[in-house]
Amino acid sequence: MVEEETVSGEIDPLLPLKGQVAFITGSTSGIGRGIALRFAHDGADIIVHGRDTTRADEVRAEIEAMGRRAAVIIADLCVPADCERASQEAIQAFGRIDILVNNAGIGQNRSILRLEDESINALIDVNLRAVILLTKRILNKMTRNPKGAGGIRGRVINISSIDGKTGHLEQSVYDATKFAIVGFTQSLALELGPRKIMVNAICPGHIDTPMWGPMGVSVRGLEGTPLRRYGTPADVAEVAAFLADPRNSYMTGQSLNVCGGIEFH
Repeated sequence: MVEEETVSGEIDPLLPLKGQVAFITGSTSGIGRGIALRFAHDGADIIVHGRDTTRADEVRAEIEAMGRRAAVIIADLCVPADCERASQEAIQAFGRIDILVNNAGIGQNRSILRLEDESINALIDVNLRAVILLTKRILNKMTRNPKGAGGIRGRVINISSIDGKTGHLEQSVYDATKFAIVGFTQSLALELGPRKIMVNAICPGHIDTPMWGPMGVSVRGLEGTPLRRYGTPADVAEVAAFLADPRNSYMTGQSLNVCGGIEFH
């Protein structure tokens, strides 16, 4: 009987992601950029994704300045052909993907009575459909990775939202997509556990990013947030780094809140 290939070697506590490749969607700004830079700091090579070439090249330069390899993919993931191309280019970039972070997303702050059908479709396409389609394609490769620390072959980290745990005023369709991501995470973890792939989600609260403009953070303010401050991309990246760390090999199907203790309403 032939044993399955396992990557050997000790984990460097200063560079726990050394030798791993991470594909982070929407990584040219905000939370995605924060995660990309943190993973690079921890030793990973990074596949940067976005729709703006200039910003993608800037993030790539930051990563390469750390001594890591970086590749750029420009694609609109809600277009099926782009999603297929992005998955192929990501795998071809370094020959493997150890960590997939589904971060790309758009927001909404409008009553469903005034929300155009086009906007509804866009929210579902970007926040949910693209996540499912891309994950499926990447998993076709990830499930064939050799086992690493803890016997794990790969990790999927989905960025949901605190709005994926409880509904908020004038966020109905956005919230629906983020609730769906939590369910997708739980179900996928059950399916992929036997294949030694961990699947978890992060549910950020009020994070200070460009996306908060259309989401109306100034209106929602800090009520109900015990820490009385907005979060930062670095706050979310710390949790992503924990989920990606090979020393964490027994957590899957979880949705972790990064929200300053915000109350559920």
